[in-house]
Amino acid sequence: MLKINNYLFLFLFFSNSLYSKVISFDVTSPKYKKYSFESTCTIMGQGKKLLLIEAHNLSSIDCMGEVVKVSEFCSEVLTEKDTFLRGVVDEEKRQVICHLGTAAKLIVSCKGNTYCQNKNTGCKKLNSIFASSLDYIHGSIQEDEKILSCYFSSKNILSLDR
Repeated sequence: MLKINNYLFLFLFFSNSLYSKVISFDVTSPKYKKYSFESTCTIMGQGKKLLLIEAHNLSSIDCMGEVVKVSEFCSEVLTEKDTFLRGVVDEEKRQVICHLGTAAKLIVSCKGNTYCQNKNTGCKKLNSIFASSLDYIHGSIQEDEKILSCYFSSKNILSLDR
């Protein structure tokens, strides 16, 4: 579990599309589904028994020259599509990890970047990176510290059965 959090931190910290520092990312009802590199390539139609499969970066793998985005793979195989957050590559264990959760709270320090210019625009951009199948619910900015807080949730968790 600690290893997953380390990779998640590295992914968030070094992501080219994210120029802010993640202060916290809390997930409600977190689940992790793991798949080998080999099964990922096979399921995505890249063939069986490939000789060379390696991590391309933290969000994709290379199946004998064909790059497979982990998020697309997770979307393809998961039955819990409404709680899919993101996919991450664990290079050391040669696994693809699909992160799931019913709700998430993201807090970022975004001094000097565009995410804090507008809370709704910033949170919606971050929604696609951190919690792709969850809905953006609420955002707030602490102007003095330039901290953006975003809240995401599954539609199912918000609906009340009567």
